[in-house]
Amino acid sequence: MKKRIYLFSILAVAVIIGISILTMVLGNNSKETEIENVQFLNDFNKINVALKKKSRSNYFFKNMDLHNGDLFLLNRKNEGLDLKKGDNVKIDLSMNPDGQSATGVGYILDGKYTEIFSASVYDQLTTSFDVEEDGEYIICIIGFNANFITITEGVISID
Repeated sequence: MKKRIYLFSILAVAVIIGISILTMVLGNNSKETEIENVQFLNDFNKINVALKKKSRSNYFFKNMDLHNGDLFLLNRKNEGLDLKKGDNVKIDLSMNPDGQSATGVGYILDGKYTEIFSASVYDQLTTSFDVEEDGEYIICIIGFNANFITITEGVISID
């Protein structure tokens, strides 16, 4: 009898763990994750990065060190980018990481942070998102890395 209860307990724990793993895997298939409360961003070292205009729809910045806990707020004249519904925003970063590093990319719109990328990076990071509503978007790059990353060139293209 004790053997059955013991085996049943092990089976129940295995099922719960399996369901948890399945939920995490299926839940992370979404490309964008919106976070209503941006309070967690207050824990980061905020650095305003001024974007330079390459053309009407291309902006860039160069040679910035992204350390663990840094939050780059990419802006133009201390304002976000004015984007319209239907725009496609492509973010392309060339980088030299000091070892394996993790980076997050997202945007803030109307006080809500939306993550569009978060993973380990090596020498190139390219991601994009489609604008679903007009507004002033602040593109963010977050350092989750143990060491630091030098972003040799960052380009934002809007189509």
